[in-house]
Amino acid sequence: MKKISTIAMLLLGAAPLAAQEKPATAKITYDDHVRAIFREHCFSCHNQGEAKGGLALDSFGKTMEGGSSGEVVVAQDIESSRLWDLVAHIDTPVMPPNQDKMPQAKLDLIKSWIEMGALENSGSVAKKSNKPSLNMAGPTTTGKPEGPAAMPEKVWRQPVVYTERAAAVSSIATSPWAPLAAIAGQKQISLYNTDTGELLGVLAYPEGIPYILRFSRNGELLLAGGGRGGHSGTVVLYEVRTGKRLMSLGDELDAVLAADINPSLTRVALGGPQKIVRIYSTADGSLLHEIKKHTDWVTALEYSPDGVLLASGDRSNGLFVWEADAAQEYLNLQGHKEAITAVSWRSDSNLLASASADRSVKLWEMNEGKTIKSFDAHGGGTESVRFGQDGRLATAGRDKVAKVFSGDGNEQKKTPGFSDIALEAVLTYDGKRLIAGDWTGNVRMWDLEKMEEVAQLPPNPPTYDLQITASQAAQAAAKAKADEAVAQLAAADKAVTDKKAQQTANTETIARLQKEIADFAANTQKADGEKNAQIAAIKQNSDKQKSLDGAINKMDQELAQATQQLQTAQGNQKNASDQLTKRQGELNGAKNQLTAATQAAEAAKQKDAAAKAEATKATDAANQAAAALKATEEQLASAAEGDKEALTQKVAENRKAADAAKAAADQAAQKVTAAEAEVAKQAKEAEAKAAAVKQLEQLVAADDAEVKKQAAEVQRLDGERNQKADAVAKSKAERETVKQAITAAQAKQKELEAAIANYAKETQQRQAAMKQAEEAKGKLVTELAELEKQKGEKASASEAAKQTLGAAEASLTKLKEEAAAYAALPQQVSADAAPSETQVSDNVN
Repeated sequence: MKKISTIAMLLLGAAPLAAQEKPATAKITYDDHVRAIFREHCFSCHNQGEAKGGLALDSFGKTMEGGSSGEVVVAQDIESSRLWDLVAHIDTPVMPPNQDKMPQAKLDLIKSWIEMGALENSGSVAKKSNKPSLNMAGPTTTGKPEGPAAMPEKVWRQPVVYTERAAAVSSIATSPWAPLAAIAGQKQISLYNTDTGELLGVLAYPEGIPYILRFSRNGELLLAGGGRGGHSGTVVLYEVRTGKRLMSLGDELDAVLAADINPSLTRVALGGPQKIVRIYSTADGSLLHEIKKHTDWVTALEYSPDGVLLASGDRSNGLFVWEADAAQEYLNLQGHKEAITAVSWRSDSNLLASASADRSVKLWEMNEGKTIKSFDAHGGGTESVRFGQDGRLATAGRDKVAKVFSGDGNEQKKTPGFSDIALEAVLTYDGKRLIAGDWTGNVRMWDLEKMEEVAQLPPNPPTYDLQITASQAAQAAAKAKADEAVAQLAAADKAVTDKKAQQTANTETIARLQKEIADFAANTQKADGEKNAQIAAIKQNSDKQKSLDGAINKMDQELAQATQQLQTAQGNQKNASDQLTKRQGELNGAKNQLTAATQAAEAAKQKDAAAKAEATKATDAANQAAAALKATEEQLASAAEGDKEALTQKVAENRKAADAAKAAADQAAQKVTAAEAEVAKQAKEAEAKAAAVKQLEQLVAADDAEVKKQAAEVQRLDGERNQKADAVAKSKAERETVKQAITAAQAKQKELEAAIANYAKETQQRQAAMKQAEEAKGKLVTELAELEKQKGEKASASEAAKQTLGAAEASLTKLKEEAAAYAALPQQVSADAAPSETQVSDNVN
């Protein structure tokens, strides 16, 4: 028989339990309660004749229609109802305007009216809310939470149904980040601490049997899918910390057999006997997609950890992978020969595991949909497969065992056999424990390291009364054990007291001798210590003296070497100073020569200027004489015969004057040439003298730098020599002190050796007297030590028994208080549906 028939039997055999309805609550309606409030406070502005903001509140229809900005009342969703925010002064503009807030009693009526479905009149029936209560507006953690992982904090531990024998285990889930397991039962889900095995709470599932449980990837929510076979099915989301029902999705005509919520908590996928995978939005509860590819019951569903893909399997071995957002087919995985019983993703979303009634578990890669590993996990068929956080696989099967496989399919652990088919197996969040359940409702937890059973986690936990009875029995047993331990401790204490009394006389006799021997021993130890200290001081000071002798010799050599280096440096400094003085003399002579050359060049320039002026004057005179000659010659050529003689004489005079002027001009030009040659000569000599001065200045600067360098070196070496001289003097003084210390220590050593010899003689005498007393004491000490050990063991046992009793009493007190609170407020068990009393039945199916 395959797992699908197992599910069918669960569906058909799950007889309806006698559900107890909540006490009827009076209806709050628009006509009977709310309209009068609106008339008093709102109609003046919001009526059908003058609808400010497009909102009229004087009729039920107009009120539900809303205003120009949309609906203002959302049935059963107070947080989405804009009208409530305004009248409760949560948001602006506050209503009524310019008035105080309405009286609280009226506000409570308006709030109750909205939360109960915004009914029109007493004959109206509340419609199912289109606004699920799961608020996804804020950021969602899809992996390990930053703070403490979610654990139940204030969840009732009273079961909805209690039977002497549990029904078949339909589903088990463990939190990915916390020591928490959820076990499916009849109309309830039991929550257990996987570290301690303690029952933490019971969540009501009045819809029927939860056939599938899944924790969200962040561990904050628990999804439960199930219902009543052939009748109805739905998925419910619970808040793990409080156990509060956050929302329900789906309205199937048969039980939900497979479901999961995506990592971002925005979508829920479900499936079952109707052969359809439906995907709902948690934002508004709307149906987003229907996948109708399956030809038989949908038996397995799971979103990949990254939320990209969705895997689904059915009773006719159909196995598909879908694009999660678009609900489009991504892979058709073919290979199983019989029904798919479970699917599970590895944490990296790259590998999918599938289990089948054909006995196998297959591992599929997601690039091409190829099988990378296939192995027979359980004879007769594999009922479940689930990846752990560490990549290992937990499986259960029709061979009545649960197993743990490595990520590559190698069997690592195997449980002892159940009494019937093993239906579910999961690893705890830390991978250290395995939880598995079978057809008989037996759920066990094993420590995987020792492969020892550590707890049983029944899906039908006992009622508060039964828990209190068991706790009272445990408390009574703990008290009896604590009383016995106290009596045994008293007897052990008396035995120790008696033995100490026997020992007192011998102890007093020994005490004096012990004190004297101890005094001698202390004196000897002290003297021996002082002697050894003196010996050590002598050796230390001798070594120190030897070291100082060597150091002083070395420092003397270094001092002599430093003195020689200083003298050499002083000679170098003197030579450099002499060279600088010589260079400075040469520089001064060169500067004087440069000055003379500069003056001579200036005189040559002045002489050249005078020669050029004289040449210019002579040239002008020659030109004037030549002009006069030319003029008289022209007059002579054109003169009358009578005038020629006089003009001829004048021409001769002018020619003579012109010749003399030209000769004077030529002579002046020669002087200019000579003066220019002298200027060039003097300029060249001045330039040579300037170059010589510049060269000497550079040499003087270099010599001056060398003098400073040698002076610095002399100063450095002089400092080093002085330091070495000081060190030599200091070391010689220290050596003298060490010699004196050696002499004093040698004298003290002799004195202490004499004292030690005397202490040894006195001690020997006392030890002889102690020998017999110690023999008697040794026997008593041994006996007393044994008695003290027994007393300590009894004290530890007594303390442990007291702690166990205290824990049992605290647990009993807590259970009684919790049971009393539950009895007083049974309606707090569940915000949606919770029976006022636990259903106790002998019916297992």
